[in-house]
Amino acid sequence: MRLKAEQVAGHLQQNLLPAYLVFGDEQMLVEETSDLIRQQARQSGATDRQVWHVEGRFDWSQLQWQEQTLSLFASQRLLEVRLPTGAPGKEGGEALRKFAATPPPDTTLLIISGKIDARSQKSKWFSELDRIGATIPIWPVDLANLPRWVQQRMQQRGLHTNPQTAALIAERVEGNLFAAAQEIEKLVLLSPNGEVDEQLVLDSVADNARFEAFGLMDTVFSGHVAKIPRMIARLRAEGLDV
Repeated sequence: MRLKAEQVAGHLQQNLLPAYLVFGDEQMLVEETSDLIRQQARQSGATDRQVWHVEGRFDWSQLQWQEQTLSLFASQRLLEVRLPTGAPGKEGGEALRKFAATPPPDTTLLIISGKIDARSQKSKWFSELDRIGATIPIWPVDLANLPRWVQQRMQQRGLHTNPQTAALIAERVEGNLFAAAQEIEKLVLLSPNGEVDEQLVLDSVADNARFEAFGLMDTVFSGHVAKIPRMIARLRAEGLDV
C-alpha cells in the first residue's frame, strides 16, 4: 500500500506490516518516519535489529531472511536496509522479491532509500514490497509550503503561533528543515506557556547573529551574490553594524 508520511503514525497504531520502504531526498523527514517504524517494531517485541548498508558491490546473500536457528523463544527481528541510490540492482531486486514471496512471520523489513524515480517504482521488487507492506514517499517541502510545515510542527511540539510568525521562522531558515526543527526545539525551551510571537522568534535568533556575520564573508568569497543583500539586511535588523 502507499502511505503518506503524515499517515504513518496512525497506521502503526493499527498494524505492523512485514515490510516498509521509506524513500526520498529530504533526509531528516526520511529518518523521522523511519524512527516511527523502528519504535513500533520494538514495541511489538523486536529485540534483534540488524542494519545493512548497500554500497558498491554489496553481497545480498549476507541478508538471511529466515532465521538459521529455530527456537521456541525466538525474538522478533528488525532488518534495516539502507539503500542510498534507490537502486538495489538485479541481485538486490531478486533478493527483495524473495522476501516478499514468503515474508518471515518474525521479521519486519525496513528499507531506507534515497529518491526512487518513477521508472524504478514500476519494477517488480518495488511492486512486491508495496503489495505485502507499505511504500512511503517523502516529498521535499518547498519554500511556498514551508511556513505551513513550520506551524504544523510547532503544534506537534505544543507551541501556538500565527501564520505570520511561522513565515518569519521559515524565512530565517531559508528552506533548511533541520535548521527549522532546531529553532522550534529552542522555542519549546523559551516558551513555558507554549505561546510564540514574533518578538520571541526575533529574540531567539539574535544569538545566532554573530555566527551569521562570519557566514556573510563566506558567502562573499563563495560568489553567492544574490544572498548578500538579504544577509546584510538581516544582520542590520538584529543590531549589527555591517
